[in-house]
Amino acid sequence: MAKLIKAFRGVPNGVLYPVEYEKGDECPPELEEAARELGCLAAKKAKKDDVSETPSMEMQPETQPSEMQETDTQPSETAQSKQAADSV
Repeated sequence: MAKLIKAFRGVPNGVLYPVEYEKGDECPPELEEAARELGCLAAKKAKKDDVSETPSMEMQPETQPSEMQETDTQPSETAQSKQAADSV
């Protein structure tokens, strides 16, 4: 169990009412994620064993506006035929 770095109030498994935990108290494992999100536990340190073996995806360069296709700015055939039908 991790130690709290500030006071925390939570409901551990099997208990009906919230429990007040003080700075330095052990945090129950089922409350660690909530306590960490509230800043009551130190940030979780990554272990070497936790690093996945999955290869990372390569970063793709961002598309520059000059490289964008011109079809994005031109009305589609459907829009043109709709405009023609509306004008009749």
